[in-house]
Amino acid sequence: MRSMENYQLDDNLKILVIGAGSAACQIISSIKEQCLLRDQTRQEAKKSQKIDELNDSDIIDFLAVDSDEKLLAKLNLPLRQILLLDADSKSRQKNLSKIKGRKAVIRELLQKDNIYMLVLIAPLGGETGSKVAIEIAEIAKELHIYTIALASVPFTFEGNNSYSIATTAIQTLNTLIDSVAILPSDLIIKRDKELTLMNAFKILSTLFSDTFFSIIDILKKKGVITIDFADLRSILHNLSIIISETSSEENPIQDTLQKILRYAHLTDKDVNKSKSILLNIFISAEFELLMEHIQELQYFFSKFDKQKIIWGVAKDPTLKEKAKIVAIFSGLNDDEFETVTRTDPQDIIIEQKNPTYLAEYINRIHNDFPGKKAFIIMSFQQTPIHAQIHEVIKKVLNKYEISALRADDIEYTDDLMNNILAYIYACDFGIAVHERITTENPNPNVAMEIGIFIGLGKPVCLLKERTLNKLNSDLAGKLYKEFDSYNIEQTLIPVLEKWIKDKRFIS
Repeated sequence: MRSMENYQLDDNLKILVIGAGSAACQIISSIKEQCLLRDQTRQEAKKSQKIDELNDSDIIDFLAVDSDEKLLAKLNLPLRQILLLDADSKSRQKNLSKIKGRKAVIRELLQKDNIYMLVLIAPLGGETGSKVAIEIAEIAKELHIYTIALASVPFTFEGNNSYSIATTAIQTLNTLIDSVAILPSDLIIKRDKELTLMNAFKILSTLFSDTFFSIIDILKKKGVITIDFADLRSILHNLSIIISETSSEENPIQDTLQKILRYAHLTDKDVNKSKSILLNIFISAEFELLMEHIQELQYFFSKFDKQKIIWGVAKDPTLKEKAKIVAIFSGLNDDEFETVTRTDPQDIIIEQKNPTYLAEYINRIHNDFPGKKAFIIMSFQQTPIHAQIHEVIKKVLNKYEISALRADDIEYTDDLMNNILAYIYACDFGIAVHERITTENPNPNVAMEIGIFIGLGKPVCLLKERTLNKLNSDLAGKLYKEFDSYNIEQTLIPVLEKWIKDKRFIS
């Protein structure tokens, strides 16, 4: 790789940000918009303060690569920053009529002498984005360009096939480029149990941009205590977690460090086992770092006495809060998943990936409930009708020696989402109850749990209460079984028995 030991940003050097695939292209379009807003804020700050700092637009360039011409046309990017992939693997820039092989076009763009760092935005899991990301990485390696990939794997509910594509791509990228940072998709769901599906994807996009700007700000800011790029490079080479938090509390350093620790412990990695930690502290023009704040830092560092600690402090006149801290934990990228096999109703052995952080709980469920297991997905309402629905489902399943489980049966972990996921991974199928007994509004948790089952390729029996007009729009086209809440036993038992027989869970 190209040496970056004496790397220093100026307006003759460029950081090229490339997004391959539709999701990545939309993310870099959003990053471009934020660059413009940051530059505007910076210009306003320069009027009242002396700021010796480059604008984002001076040093950052973009390239969106995709085969969807309509999507590319909607991006907030000039034509020179858009590359259209044709169906026959040819490529062309939108303002050029000459068509070349896409590798040739990408190589030509990367051969510009002023590109000293490449940041690859890679939300992996799709065929196009994953394939092209690898091609870009191969060319960057040939040209000795220092390259970082900000990657993510699909959410659990997106299924094993997408996950397999993503993990294979990450393994390949690790052999080609300097650093692959894997952003924790499922952590977004863990932080907010009531998050909608669309907002989850929006927050993932924000996570990409926050991570990108965290790295850029470390490179750009001229600090009171400066982080050497050689140190940054060593951290980025095996980056595992990057967290950016802000605060305007009375003691913003203490508050921000506490936020970082809370976030870190929500992840699926043990940050205490990290090899190195980098902290870069940005403080506003009005805020001064006092010795009491240094003591907070020392207390934070004492929790990681076996790790290499690198830290720096820089003024940021554009910062609205009192302080912002970017924390990077490195050296934790071990294999996160164990491989198990399960037998589906057709007696076909298929490979399933179980997250290792759930393995203990999944194994306990298998030990506590040997044999076939079904997960009941329904609102936890304390009404006689809800209780009767639950009891009737259990009665049917017990008749055929199938364990009927609900997330409130046994708390295998104190984390609500992890407890639910453990049950879902351990169970053979799900039974979801859609009703309007106490409210007209659909329960978002029911929809989410169904989505995870479907994503894992596990069958779900959809039970709809008769007075409910229709299922949620995201289940349109799915077959369901109807029952009457005023005559539960007579209407629910036959449809449920038929479903589990049709799926060959019973003979």
